[in-house]
Amino acid sequence: MTHIIRRLIIALALMAGIAPAVAQSPTPVPPLPDTERRTSYTISNSTCSCAVGFALYGDGSDYANWIEVWVNGTQISQSGNWTISSPSAGSLSIAARPITDAVLTFTQAQTGTVQIVGARRPRRVSQYAENRGVPARNLNQDISDIVATQRETWDKLNDVTGRAVLAPPGETLAVLSASSSRANSGACFDAGGNLVSCVSIPSTTFTAGNGIAITGTNPKTITNNIQAGGPITITGTNPLIIGCPTCNTSPASATSAIFVASRATAATLDLSSYSVVKTGGYATAGDGGEATFTKVVGAPFKDTYITAGSLTGVGSGYTNGTYLGVRMTGGVGQGCMAKVTVAGGVVTAVDLSGNFCNGYAVGNVLTPTVSDIGGTGSGAAYTVSTISSPTASFTDSAGTLWQYVVSEGGVANARQFGMKGDWNGVDASATNDLAGFKSAMAFMSTAYGSATAYVNGGTIVFPKGAYYFCASPSQFATLQVPNGVAIKGVGVLGGTTFKQCTSAAATEHFVSLCDPNVQFGQFGCKLDSLALVMTGSSNSLIAAIYSNSGQQFPLVNNVYIQPTTRGCIFYEIGKGGASNAIFENVDCEQSDSAINPAFYGNSSSTQIVLRNWVFGCAPSSCGASSYAINMANGNFIVENFHIEQHVNGINVATTGASSLSSIRNGTIVSGCVNGITLQNTNPNNTVLVENIESSCSTATVLNGHASGSNVTGHILAQRVFNP
Repeated sequence: MTHIIRRLIIALALMAGIAPAVAQSPTPVPPLPDTERRTSYTISNSTCSCAVGFALYGDGSDYANWIEVWVNGTQISQSGNWTISSPSAGSLSIAARPITDAVLTFTQAQTGTVQIVGARRPRRVSQYAENRGVPARNLNQDISDIVATQRETWDKLNDVTGRAVLAPPGETLAVLSASSSRANSGACFDAGGNLVSCVSIPSTTFTAGNGIAITGTNPKTITNNIQAGGPITITGTNPLIIGCPTCNTSPASATSAIFVASRATAATLDLSSYSVVKTGGYATAGDGGEATFTKVVGAPFKDTYITAGSLTGVGSGYTNGTYLGVRMTGGVGQGCMAKVTVAGGVVTAVDLSGNFCNGYAVGNVLTPTVSDIGGTGSGAAYTVSTISSPTASFTDSAGTLWQYVVSEGGVANARQFGMKGDWNGVDASATNDLAGFKSAMAFMSTAYGSATAYVNGGTIVFPKGAYYFCASPSQFATLQVPNGVAIKGVGVLGGTTFKQCTSAAATEHFVSLCDPNVQFGQFGCKLDSLALVMTGSSNSLIAAIYSNSGQQFPLVNNVYIQPTTRGCIFYEIGKGGASNAIFENVDCEQSDSAINPAFYGNSSSTQIVLRNWVFGCAPSSCGASSYAINMANGNFIVENFHIEQHVNGINVATTGASSLSSIRNGTIVSGCVNGITLQNTNPNNTVLVENIESSCSTATVLNGHASGSNVTGHILAQRVFNP
């Protein structure tokens, strides 16, 4: 009986102990979802109060070690920024685990994407008693806690979908350098594939697919040498300066070439290891422009010319006389021609003033070709004492010679020879571009009748600007345009202007087309698409443009001329024999004090063609002595012209029966007294006039022929004057 009572008491006691436990039993541990422990929200000016979205297993209330919070891709630390709460449990420290209704709340309102990521700090917070059973719920909670922590680690580090930087299987990454050496440096990979700072990358080539974008607070400094397959392009509005005078922008297969910022910079460098140099330019006036140079050894520059020399041997047995176009042999240059004077059987003078003898060196000895000076004699010698300085080519700091060459396209640029074109209406403040002009013409010039006639010469472009030229009487005081060289501007008004200084000698033409001291015809010398402006005084028969031997091709095209007292064009002699001298699309605007005809032609063997001309005079009429056109000799074709404010329009004063003139399709108006004057020396049947509009007060044609009759009013039908 006692035994039965004892069992009953124990059973009652057990029942008494179990009843409270059953009443307070927590909810079952929920299954752990096979998903990433991360929840995302998009909010706008909100503190969020967002459900965490996954169970939390952390102990105590240090929830900064349970989760991470990110806003717009930036991790937000917990302290002072956000809190976690449980609406059902109250204090997190006593809430039953896991907490399944946790809520995130920000201290300050946020806008953007919010991400809540599980980040449980692994640590053991419970210890089971030894030698007894463990309740299933306790096991479920601990196992879920462990697996949840592992899942968070897997999502962060997994080598396929994780967020960490990992090397492929089988590779081992080196330990990063100390933080002090990594601070404020970029992260790069070295030759072994390990992360290093970008301060130094030994034996490594940095490659970028679409370029390198550099952002941040100015100023930015790049101190490394950059080599690339093409130019480096920097865009933006900030002032950006890259100091890299020896940056090589040539392709890797052409490492013999180098790009330098300017010619001035190139001259300060040792470039001797290269064979080609390209420079930038046009940043400032006179900086040399964008140009190409090749290395030469010991050869004089082609953009230099002989400036002085002396007779070091007069020779003997020569034929007396003055000879033009005498070929000079010897020396390292080519194509030099001279005016040679012989008296008493010896050479008394050698004049190189009309010919660009380029490519010669000091000390070269030149000898006149005997067949060019009468065919007899020997022993004359001319020794070069000085040559000009180049304005395009240069010598670098190591003494290497760099010869300017015309880039692809074959057109040189005046700016590449240092010309500035900065005249703004005042002579005193303008740069004298004469040295650059002469250097450019020396480089471009070609010798007549030699093999070089087919490879030298060409076009030189003068970009927009007003180029000022000034020289006292000296070699090339007149701008000499050599055989085979065309000067091309970019427009007649507001485009390219040549300004002659006011102090220019009254005996000097402004421009001479082809060498005036050559005995034979020359070709290809030309002015095109520019304006010529003069303000000084002149002597008789001095003009803006002079030529005595240019022929066959147009010498002048699309040119505006303001010559003041000078004439616009003076063409004479015709040393080249029977040919054409063509002048087209010219506007000649003289001063009313002009003492020269606008156009003067005197060449018996040349057909002179004036086409599409305008002749003006301001502010009032030009006097009777300065005809718009004075035909002194030769065959003339004058068509499509307009003459106004000239007292006398056209003077025909030829003397040969073969000197024919055709004057057609023109107007002679405004202040005109006589339109066309036929002098009595002019043979009958040599002048044709057709389609002339006239308002001349005395005669449209003043016929000076014996028994000739004057013509007034318009002339429409073709008429040959006989008499």
